[in-house]
Amino acid sequence: MEKHIKGAYLLDIYGELLTDKQNLAMNLFYNEDLSMSEIAQELSVSRQAAFDLIKRTQKILEDYDSKLNLLDKYLRCTEMLEKIAELSAQSEHSEEINGLVNEIIDIL
Repeated sequence: MEKHIKGAYLLDIYGELLTDKQNLAMNLFYNEDLSMSEIAQELSVSRQAAFDLIKRTQKILEDYDSKLNLLDKYLRCTEMLEKIAELSAQSEHSEEINGLVNEIIDIL
């Protein structure tokens, strides 16, 4: 998986565990796709401070996931739900199954 995409997933999963400043910096980096200079300007810090904050926070997110492994579980569940949705098309209860699959996806 591409590192940037993985980082965005980790932020989605563990972002609430970060400080407000860490969360803002990572959102600007992953979701807004701002440059380090733009992030530094938004945070009122130097470019180097923004870079250091993002690198430290990336490490924190990776540490959380190495302990909890929620990203892998999420990706596996999503893959299984996609297969269930495909198989449900062959069932007489396909609408009900697809409704349940969509509910689970919303929860994830």
